[in-house]
Amino acid sequence: MLRDKFYNFLSKCATTSIGWWILGIAAMLTIISAFLMPRLPILTTREGMVDSRIPQQKRYLEFSSDFGAQNQLIIILEGDPAATRSAATDVANELMRDPNWVKNVFYRIDLQKMKQSGLYYLPLDGLKKLDDGLRKYQPLLDRIFRDGTWAGVLTAAETEAAKLSQTAFADKKTVKDGFEIVDRFLAEWQKFLETPETAKLDLGERTLGEMAAQFSDSRTDEQGFLIGDQGRMKILFVQQSRSIDDTEYVVPLMKYARRTTARVLQKHPGVTAGFTGWPVSIEEEIGLIKGDIAMVAIIAPFVIFLIVWAAARSFHRTLLMFVPVALSVVWNFGVTYFTIGHLNYLTSGFVGILFGLGIDYGVVFIRRFDEEIAKGRTPAQATHNTLTNVGQSVGSGAAATITAFFAIGFTRQPAFSDLGIVAGTGILCALLASFFVHPALVAHFPPKANARDMERLAES
Repeated sequence: MLRDKFYNFLSKCATTSIGWWILGIAAMLTIISAFLMPRLPILTTREGMVDSRIPQQKRYLEFSSDFGAQNQLIIILEGDPAATRSAATDVANELMRDPNWVKNVFYRIDLQKMKQSGLYYLPLDGLKKLDDGLRKYQPLLDRIFRDGTWAGVLTAAETEAAKLSQTAFADKKTVKDGFEIVDRFLAEWQKFLETPETAKLDLGERTLGEMAAQFSDSRTDEQGFLIGDQGRMKILFVQQSRSIDDTEYVVPLMKYARRTTARVLQKHPGVTAGFTGWPVSIEEEIGLIKGDIAMVAIIAPFVIFLIVWAAARSFHRTLLMFVPVALSVVWNFGVTYFTIGHLNYLTSGFVGILFGLGIDYGVVFIRRFDEEIAKGRTPAQATHNTLTNVGQSVGSGAAATITAFFAIGFTRQPAFSDLGIVAGTGILCALLASFFVHPALVAHFPPKANARDMERLAES
């Protein structure tokens, strides 16, 4: 039968000089895969984990393409209010010098534009409320302007304002702030009347700044800077040039932002910087994932090695069981590099799972090999019989597992599709190591027989 011929071929490869070639090729593949491991990117992108053909995701991607990434980098400068103004301006200008990383930095309201089109800054609901307010107070406005003289206007305005300030529902702070703005307006109007040659009424940057602060609930200062902590903080919203959350772009972006900000702040002693926002979250997540992979890659094989060692009661046997699955894990990184080309949240944790699944093949092979040795077979004969009897069971079980994982690879969600491919190729690597590397190791480095085990196996 073709199946018997296949296992006879594997046995011949393992027990002859070809076995040394197999071990050499396995070592070479392991070296290549180990070289590629650190070059395999780990993606934390949310966009890449959802099928772009889903209508909701498609609309979101189109919106991001038109208007830029929604989750911007936020830089917070803290220090003396005057010093942070200068530092915020310098940091924003430096960041925008390289268009490959930063598209725009929003940190200050342009008061000159507010003079020309201030109402455009109001949301639609705000404009509707303003319109409703004018209609509601139309009788009051008629009474104020009925006299037709400035004296009558001021008298009527003063009378109505006094009535408003005495109502039970009046916000004292709002009334006070309103009077201060009116006083400033009248002062500017007085200057305009005293100098008729002035072409227009100029409220000045300070007055506009105070009005902007009133409209924005004190989130800007008198010069239009976005502030916090009563002006000690200046807030900068940094829009990245590319509307993606790919780690291969975001991590270098964060390095550029941190490096540039640190260089600028050297000229502004006393000003400190903090970073927050989605890019910072991605930067931290990639660090956590790499740390978790390293931890799993150390703890999982170590614990599995101890368990197998305790069961086999032989360091030599444990190595023969463990080495092939360890090689298959390394190979899987190399295969992943040439197939999907990256890891993600789900696939990055498959290292521990592959160790747990792949070690089964080695345990079964060694136990069957010991049974053959206990019957008086030579290492070559034991290897042949083991492959012939156990190979079919191992191959069938592995094929079923591989098929199940590859079926996941056909899903429409990229995150789960990647998991299916990585898991399927990982089990395939473990199967190849069990069929080629394991027999060659056992045939050329046969484990020493344990007298007690041999007696027990012979009796059974």
